[in-house]
Amino acid sequence: MQILAHRGASKRVLENSMEAFRSAISSGCDGIEFDVHFCNGQALIIHDTNLYRTHKVDVNITELNETLRQQYQIPTLTQVMALLPPDLIINIEVKSCDDVLFMQEYMAKLSHLGLFSEHVVLSSFDKRLLEHLQCIKLPVKWGWLSEDRHQELPSIRGDIIYDIVGISSEIATAQRITTIKQTGKSVWVFTLDEPAQWEDMLQLGVDGYFTNTPHEAVHWFNSR
Repeated sequence: MQILAHRGASKRVLENSMEAFRSAISSGCDGIEFDVHFCNGQALIIHDTNLYRTHKVDVNITELNETLRQQYQIPTLTQVMALLPPDLIINIEVKSCDDVLFMQEYMAKLSHLGLFSEHVVLSSFDKRLLEHLQCIKLPVKWGWLSEDRHQELPSIRGDIIYDIVGISSEIATAQRITTIKQTGKSVWVFTLDEPAQWEDMLQLGVDGYFTNTPHEAVHWFNSR
């Protein structure tokens, strides 16, 4: 089972700062998951669309220029991809995009620079974003995300390409996991931070999970 650090999580450093990613790498986890917003000609690595929760300032990401981005230590996708080891699983959740052409050109450039490979997974809750990205034939794997227990599985619709289905722990039932795995797709679950949850998912046969406590998760799994 693969362990992915959720958004470069660390209890000691600012969420999504470059130091948080370094901390996650040092945990020995199999991969890292983080979010990207394509906004105002930038690819910003941050979960929220406002900085209040993480930085205690009422600043929307649409207001961020280069000076403010550096001031608040918000890395770009290029910076993070250049930092991460090539053999690490990298799950990039595409959160939003205000310019499809910019997003496609940006991702094509990263591919040209050799920063994409089969270890990279591009995922999203938004099917349209995946469709736009799949138009440019990137050498990556694809992930479809869901936290809605009533949402139809993409294997039934067959309208997007994907290799991995990521589901929330709230809907990670044995039946759902079995149904997905019968399609030949991998199942990843988010977000699990406690040993009891890790044990449950191990017994259910999931292929990977995201956690905010990667150091503890790796230690638990190795001892388990």
